[in-house]
Amino acid sequence: MYNVLIFDVYNVFHRVFFGNENLTKVGDKLIPIDAICKYFELCNSYIDKYGLKKDCRIYWLMDNAKSAMVNRKFIDENYKKNRKEMPEEFYTALNIIELILKFYKDGILYRKNGVEADDYVEQIVDNYVNEHDHVLLFSNDMDWSRYLTNDTEHDIKVDQYIKNNEILTVKGFEEKYGFKPTVSNITMFKCFYGDSSDNIPPTLSNYPKQYFLDALKYNHIDNFIRDALEGKITYLDCGYRIRIKQLQDRMRMNWNLISAINITVNDLENWKVECAYKPNKLLIIYNTLNVVGRFDKRVKNENKGSD
Repeated sequence: MYNVLIFDVYNVFHRVFFGNENLTKVGDKLIPIDAICKYFELCNSYIDKYGLKKDCRIYWLMDNAKSAMVNRKFIDENYKKNRKEMPEEFYTALNIIELILKFYKDGILYRKNGVEADDYVEQIVDNYVNEHDHVLLFSNDMDWSRYLTNDTEHDIKVDQYIKNNEILTVKGFEEKYGFKPTVSNITMFKCFYGDSSDNIPPTLSNYPKQYFLDALKYNHIDNFIRDALEGKITYLDCGYRIRIKQLQDRMRMNWNLISAINITVNDLENWKVECAYKPNKLLIIYNTLNVVGRFDKRVKNENKGSD
């Protein structure tokens, strides 16, 4: 069981949207009501199965839909350009999900222009995870794997829920990929081999694994490029040095695209939305959507009170 749950809201909603994208007219909007209900049913099942019954802290991290990529578009205008544009109803549903989450459970929600969900994770783990906390990240994005840890000295544990009840641990990641899941290691991996989901091209796609594992001793791509071009990496032949020289700008661009943007603790404090269970507000929303009793049995029309 985990006492800190961190959700990649966009990522989890994407799992349930297809197959539940039929639309219902609400006022002048067409809304995928079934997908919204499925999202909350799925999150409820995760919380019930993996979260402690008491004193469980929940973070809801949201991309800001279409504007989330703005900062990285300045680095590379093709960033995520290959992603299929979702229908407008998808983004409408995310806005409704955000509204419900504010009143659904005690927790913290983040959604900020120019900030992607995974940008928050490192600072949350570094500053809000305490000794003896067990954290579960809900996202199948490899970027989130950068924050896996198993600090046995302080009994701090960060695991990642991928899908279909698969929990990725530090050990599991090492067995799957052959290296430790650190921020610099995973950033280096994507810098070399690319990330098709974000339209980040590979630079050294055929780089031998044993060479790559040695490259992980560098904590930044600039240090690797410097030593490669100066001939200090003796096992690299002339062909690799020429290729690295030709692609060095692209390698640096990849590094900057993959790296989380700089977020401070003050940013987290200023941007956070404190969520709290408010049944009267939920009842208004649920009645508007005609979903009373579908995924939240706590709120019923006979509930008294006004808001």
